[in-house]
Amino acid sequence: MVDNAAFIGLATLVVFFYLIQKITTISLSREEPPLLKPRVPLIGHIIGLLRHEAAYFPILRARAKTPAVTMPLLNEKDYVIFSPHMTQQAMRHRNLDFLDVAMVFNKSVAGISDRGMAKSAERGPNTYVPEAMAAIKTGLMGQNLYRTNDALLAYVASQLNDIGAGVEGLHVPSLWLWMRGMITMATTEALYGQANPFRDDPEGLDSLWGFDDAVAQMLTMPGPLARAGARHRDRVVSTLRPYFEARLHRNDDASKFVALPSDVSVKHNWVGDDLCKSGVMSLWASTTNSIAALFWTLTNVYLHPGLIERLRGEILPHVTFSEQDGKRKATLNIRQIEKQCPVLVGCQRESVRSNSHMVARRAITADTLLTDEDGTSYLLKKGSNVMWSAKVAHKLPDVWGADTDDFNPERFVTEPEDKDTEKKRRTAYMPFGGGAHLCPGRQLALDEILGLVSALVIGFEIEGLYPENVKTGRMMMASGISKPARDGDGGKVTLKRREGWEDVQWSFACYP
Repeated sequence: MVDNAAFIGLATLVVFFYLIQKITTISLSREEPPLLKPRVPLIGHIIGLLRHEAAYFPILRARAKTPAVTMPLLNEKDYVIFSPHMTQQAMRHRNLDFLDVAMVFNKSVAGISDRGMAKSAERGPNTYVPEAMAAIKTGLMGQNLYRTNDALLAYVASQLNDIGAGVEGLHVPSLWLWMRGMITMATTEALYGQANPFRDDPEGLDSLWGFDDAVAQMLTMPGPLARAGARHRDRVVSTLRPYFEARLHRNDDASKFVALPSDVSVKHNWVGDDLCKSGVMSLWASTTNSIAALFWTLTNVYLHPGLIERLRGEILPHVTFSEQDGKRKATLNIRQIEKQCPVLVGCQRESVRSNSHMVARRAITADTLLTDEDGTSYLLKKGSNVMWSAKVAHKLPDVWGADTDDFNPERFVTEPEDKDTEKKRRTAYMPFGGGAHLCPGRQLALDEILGLVSALVIGFEIEGLYPENVKTGRMMMASGISKPARDGDGGKVTLKRREGWEDVQWSFACYP
């Protein structure tokens, strides 16, 4: 009886695993990217993504023998592209749809209502999504961009001007948290104008960063397991609600980046909490990656002392001095710095290259062929998704050199003698997305980085900054640039005015 029972049990297990294998077996055509099997059968890739998040893609790249693979996820499959050449094609291909992926984000993360989701699903001219996207782009172009930058950097200047000239300077328990708090509030001042609702409710910004920390969980976990993120999001909504209910986005001093998309929302009856939740997402998108990029640019500069004097010599010609209320006023011209300070811009680009881990995902709406540099084509089948990773592209030794893990701004300052290498680097560098979905806020982010880093390099010393206290944190799937580990814990520093700059009041010129 025991032997029979054991036999029956074993037979049952064999049948069970056979059925599971049958159900989850992925069928591939010869034209599709080859299958990259998980190390743990069935669920290995799911475990890898949950455990490593965006850091899983370099792990996959190390195992892959081809420029694209098929990644089985139970009975479904995603394609993963490692080749920058194919990635550039994917970014621009009309069959690879971002909006289907954005719909999932709107529901899971933004918490948009069913009525709002129905509006988002409408396609064609004069519908909500294309009009809103056009409004966002217009709000961050030309004079609209310069005005927003001017307001943001005016707040930054006010904070720098409050740093005393005494020998003690400003003691900052965490450089990251100090910078994050200052730039987040500066962003709200620039976006919402004098009616900025976060002036009277700064705790709402703490919830914004609590939300940021939970976005990846909201994307991957069922709603009941992601309640913390929803609570943080709704806390920010409560701050924004009176602002949008009173239509204060129509005030003259509100950024067009807020005003124009909000008017499109009202036009399409995308109102109430859906409008506020869209506001949360705009504020989050304006801060989550740009402030991290600013932090890494600043710390990389100050942790490489040889760069400081070089940058001071490069930036100083673009500072003009005047007298105001008996004090020296120093004005940094952002447009000149962007065009005529290649080392500073190189530091920003290299910092982004080193710390960007963006994972892009597109829904495949029709069978699609992508072709690599050697002429090999791969078929991506309708109904699946395709992904690619900036971390993979930004760390390829054959593109960036053997020192790819080192900070070396010369990569972006001096053009390679080999034109093929230069072309490869242009193709592989993808910090802001690409194609039809190039980040519209990239210039706003660049200006805030160039502005604050220039002012600090010229006018301030930072004492107490050490490499061992500046470590990279999680590579979250929903963000594009890593934050420092443990919220910068251990990054205690002192900011002091440089000798000869004690009495300077700072300002920024953002217009051409």
